[in-house]
Amino acid sequence: MDSKIAHLTFVQGVINRMAANSFLVKGWTIALVAALLAIGSDKLTFSYLVIVLVPVILFWWLDAFYLHQETLYRKLYEIVASKKDQDIDFNMNAAGFKGEIKSFKEISLSKSIFPFYLVVIGLLVVMYFRA
Repeated sequence: MDSKIAHLTFVQGVINRMAANSFLVKGWTIALVAALLAIGSDKLTFSYLVIVLVPVILFWWLDAFYLHQETLYRKLYEIVASKKDQDIDFNMNAAGFKGEIKSFKEISLSKSIFPFYLVVIGLLVVMYFRA
């Protein structure tokens, strides 16, 4: 039973890191957008809007990547939890479960990511048209 608990602990550590990374990406998105808007609030042109939108879209992709990885490792956690103690091999490769979880596109449009980035992009567009 000790090896199973150890393996589950390793997998849970990865899940926690992916969730923390996703949270940090959202924080960096807000900080970057606020800083770029503070710097260029008087000159909010279309080209400047695109310059601000590019990192937001990249952060959206990165956030979806972390959530996708977290989902893969949650699936690995389920598999390890269902194994018998003598079958534990400490395998941390979760790539084999891609067919068993939502696709990257579905995750990037999920309710935990899409509304956040939609609001950020929507606010940027509104600010552009108000300027």
